[in-house]
Amino acid sequence: MVTRATTFQEIEARAQEALTPWSGTLELTYRCNERCAMCYLGPDWGKGRKHEELTTQEIKNLLQQLREAGCFELLITGGEVLLRRDFVEILDAAGDLGFLMIVKTNGTRVNEDVCQALARNPVKRVDLSLLGGTAETHDAVTLIPGSFERTVKAIAMLRAHGLPVQINFTAMTLNFRELAAARKLTKELGAEFNWSSQVEPRDDRSVIPLNFRLPAKEQIEMQKLRVAETWEDARAAGYDEYPEAGYQTEGWFCHAGSSSFNVTPYGEVQPCIAMRMDCGNIRERSFMDIWNNAPPLKRLRGSTIAEVYGCNNCAVRAYCNACPGLFYMEMGDILIPSPHTCQMAEMPYQEVTGVYQPCGARDEHGNLPTPENVVWGSIHEPIVRKAGQQRIQLQAEWPPIPAGTASDA
Repeated sequence: MVTRATTFQEIEARAQEALTPWSGTLELTYRCNERCAMCYLGPDWGKGRKHEELTTQEIKNLLQQLREAGCFELLITGGEVLLRRDFVEILDAAGDLGFLMIVKTNGTRVNEDVCQALARNPVKRVDLSLLGGTAETHDAVTLIPGSFERTVKAIAMLRAHGLPVQINFTAMTLNFRELAAARKLTKELGAEFNWSSQVEPRDDRSVIPLNFRLPAKEQIEMQKLRVAETWEDARAAGYDEYPEAGYQTEGWFCHAGSSSFNVTPYGEVQPCIAMRMDCGNIRERSFMDIWNNAPPLKRLRGSTIAEVYGCNNCAVRAYCNACPGLFYMEMGDILIPSPHTCQMAEMPYQEVTGVYQPCGARDEHGNLPTPENVVWGSIHEPIVRKAGQQRIQLQAEWPPIPAGTASDA
């Protein structure tokens, strides 16, 4: 299925080609009042580092730099952004500069003043996480009793102020059976629903969150649902083909480091929020100096899909949601594909075509690269495991594919 790019997408593509930092993520704090089991933040959720966070004035100065650099879109997130007492002041400052914003919050601290501030600024939407279709499950994930009730109340308040709301649901071992219930509740509240089954390593490279990734049987069930939803959307739009992503051979997977970026609460500039690769600190250098000259950003911009192990001639790449950030965090390098990513491409391909086709990263025995058996030159950095932490076999639920099951289809 071929779709015509919107004017906005065309402008964004031109920004990427010109290496303009068009879209950024601004993490205001890592502090959070919830303790979600699968969270990618460190174990202390920013506790003890409040004094290291960028000050209100430092953030305002950064916003001015970003505006002058050509940035248009901002995702404002945390931690929990509303734990910053200056959140409204920051939001208004960004609005005055004309940024189009998405704001992420868990909703537990949303009140009338916050709703009014969001409504008077150019906010594209407000994102909230719903981690269960019931209070029992949601609260079990956040480890905060009453968090479900406060989040649902926040959704209703935001919608009452005419704000677009998107609910994000992460399907994992703790909650995947309640996806339908969460979707139903979201519809009743007048919000959009978005879900994913991707669980990532923690920012300190700990693999603890991967304990909550769905095992093979349940993941296949989720991918079948994803394919069914995609078919439904395609047919509703008048198409009779499955909408494959159709990744190009040259170029790169995403805009990280070429038109998008992330700034941490402590001023570190990174290619994106999923790629914790520090490129420089705005307290020491200007944003544009970092953007134009940081070696990690130059390496990203100089890389192509063809350089990623197994991706160049991969038969299922059109179904792949490849993420170099996940590659870096899970495998230690942007050029080594995550086994999870490869599996997430193989499953929908088989569901759509009826034929199993191994991805290009599998060896002759059907095995995928893992942090335990891949070394990619001197730049490879294996996942760091803290003393006493259980060793996790990432492929324990994914045995090698028997010979003869592949197809050239």
